[in-house]
Amino acid sequence: MSDKEPLLIVKNIKKRFLVGKREVNVLKGVNLEIDPGDFIIIIGPSGSGKTTLLNTILGLEKPDEGEIIISGKNIYSMDEDKRAYFRREKFGVVYQQSNWIKSLNVIDNVAFPLSISGLSPKTIRRKAKEILYLFNFDKFSKYRPSELSGGEQQKLSVCRALISDPPIILADEPTGNLDSITADDLMYDLRTLNVESKKTMIMVTHNPDYERYATKFVCMEDGVIKSVKVKRKNLLQTEKSIKKTVNISKYSFWMKLWFLLKLSFKNFKKNKMRTLLTSGGVALSIGFIAFLVSLSYGFQNLSTEGIKKMEAFQMLDVDTGKSKIANIDDEAIKKISNIFGVEKVYPSVSVAGDFTFHDKKINGIIYGRDIETLKIERPRIVAGESFSSDTSEEVILNIVLAKKLGMSSPGSIVGQNIEVNTIIRPELLENGGENFKSDNRQYKIVGLVEEGNAPYVYTPLGSLKKMGIVNYSEAKVKTTTPDNIDRIKSLIERMGFKASSIKDTVDQANQFFGIFRMILVVFGIIAIAVSCVGMFNTLTISLIEKTREIGVMKSMGATKKDVRNIFILEALFVGVIGGLSGVALSYLLGEFFNTSIYALARSTGNEPVKIFIFPPNLLIFSVLLSLLISILTGIYPARRASKISALDALRYE
Repeated sequence: MSDKEPLLIVKNIKKRFLVGKREVNVLKGVNLEIDPGDFIIIIGPSGSGKTTLLNTILGLEKPDEGEIIISGKNIYSMDEDKRAYFRREKFGVVYQQSNWIKSLNVIDNVAFPLSISGLSPKTIRRKAKEILYLFNFDKFSKYRPSELSGGEQQKLSVCRALISDPPIILADEPTGNLDSITADDLMYDLRTLNVESKKTMIMVTHNPDYERYATKFVCMEDGVIKSVKVKRKNLLQTEKSIKKTVNISKYSFWMKLWFLLKLSFKNFKKNKMRTLLTSGGVALSIGFIAFLVSLSYGFQNLSTEGIKKMEAFQMLDVDTGKSKIANIDDEAIKKISNIFGVEKVYPSVSVAGDFTFHDKKINGIIYGRDIETLKIERPRIVAGESFSSDTSEEVILNIVLAKKLGMSSPGSIVGQNIEVNTIIRPELLENGGENFKSDNRQYKIVGLVEEGNAPYVYTPLGSLKKMGIVNYSEAKVKTTTPDNIDRIKSLIERMGFKASSIKDTVDQANQFFGIFRMILVVFGIIAIAVSCVGMFNTLTISLIEKTREIGVMKSMGATKKDVRNIFILEALFVGVIGGLSGVALSYLLGEFFNTSIYALARSTGNEPVKIFIFPPNLLIFSVLLSLLISILTGIYPARRASKISALDALRYE
């Protein structure tokens, strides 16, 4: 900058306001040149436009006409956020009323203009300590500004204005609320900064006695400058440049984000009870969903996962279904056995029968099985043993039949003989037809099983085939792996048979539990909606409480995005802490029940089971859900906060 070029030019500034339906001209073509090192004191009666001019210079009050040119740049050719960056570099501000961010202590309030720029915490801390030490305030660094006197707070405002080493200091009635001694002390400090630190001062006041401090004394009246009195030669008129500030483009985005994160957390802690109650609402809703869904996973695991570990999950049950043509005979068994992926086919027969023992006759079912098929089905033999061969005249009774036959001690029936009248359906015989066939024989009872609620017996398949049975009632098909089930099932169905597997039941169970989980989620969403209302209410109250602070932050160079991010991050703290707490609570509660059930099972000799299962995707979903509701709930208050005019916010009471 040449020695003749002004640092700041106020060029034909005009500003009008609407008061009701009346238009008021506050600034009526103001022109002023300010040189580097000037101490400009602007004086005038209330309503003369002094503060409006100051706010226009600061970039907070866009003029209707005219330009504010600083270091050769018209600041109103920039958008709002760029003006905020420019304001952060060029200006330090001291207000009549000390404006503080209540959640921050002294050192953090002083450091705010640097923190919002994204400098490293180490650099910020060092600069803040230096400036506090210079003004003998280092001993108050951990205090709250509200714990200091009015004069101390004003000096602290000067510290904050100087922290970023700006070339221009704006002071709006800085001594208005101070006694005369404290006011003179502050004016001395400002003059010292002007002389020794070569800061350009622009000050608005009602006190004409301060003329002695000025290099230029400007009198305003009715929106115009009436006079400019040059008191002494400008301190820096002979210098060709002024000290430049740090380029904000070099600041770290991540450092700024870290500061905003810390500020949001301090805001979160400032109203602990309110925010904890709000987070508690989120925790209950998220925990409710996680707890109930984990319960559904547990039930699903009990009903399906245990089956998957069994050999039965490799099995297909094959029968003729409603077909009148297809028969499961030896040829069909051979064809099925030749399908790739089939390990073994186990044919079986089911027919009706009458059982006579010591003059007692009971109707029941006869299951024709060979020894290998019994090994697959694994009936629990509680007395005796299995067949001696696949063609022996032997039977295994179930306990229900034994009791119906009059056995007071069912196990004692093993080894005795029983008369069995087998009633064979026509479709199982070689020539078919319409007539049933009966075959009456004596069988030896070799074993006893406990399953079933209806009377039945097992008999070797070979003994039934001796009666002329050539077609089977059904067959079990064992595959080499469970992965082959669907393909082999499809091929068998193409042969005209009906095929089913336990996998079908599992799939249906999974589908049921999927629907069940969705129903639970719907109830959970209702709970979330209630917590969202509470969260939204908390953030709206926070917005009202921090309206003035928003103006303070914007006057010090915070952008709309910075303000929006503060509120979004505050919402995230409430939501995420609530979400994590809810997940942790539901997990601990679930594990408590699992442990209790495990202990009960051990004490009663039963197999322990897990009722509550928390898969990783459930936990991740719960946390992501809390993030989502935080963002959605915080968007509106954050947008409102970012759009608040800095001046309107500063005037807010």
